[in-house]
Amino acid sequence: MKNILVVEDELEIRQLLANYLRNEGFSVSEAEDGVAAIELFGKEKFDLVILDILIPKIDGYGVCELIKSKSDVPVIFLSALGDERSMIKGYDSFADALRIIRSSSLKSSVIFTLSSLNVYCRCLRSKIQ
Repeated sequence: MKNILVVEDELEIRQLLANYLRNEGFSVSEAEDGVAAIELFGKEKFDLVILDILIPKIDGYGVCELIKSKSDVPVIFLSALGDERSMIKGYDSFADALRIIRSSSLKSSVIFTLSSLNVYCRCLRSKIQ
């Protein structure tokens, strides 16, 4: 079973993503801050990391750089930061993809993100078959 790490400080969003992924048949670990994410990443093997940028203790950029220095696991940034500078910094941190979540349309942004994750999930499944 493929293992996914979801790093998000907002409980509702983290649970929504984790529940969706579990329902799709994936094993999911959750972290609410950068330190917890790095600790989990050091203890388990992950096939995908879904990472918020604005998380406590170590921000998503720092977490991504640490993960990418040790592994080639795909990292998808989820963030409300949609300005060009933030997006460039995300890719400079070696993120594989970046999805913007707008607070004005949180539900539709999360639905769009979940549909994008569905594509990643199918790709992960096809790699093991």
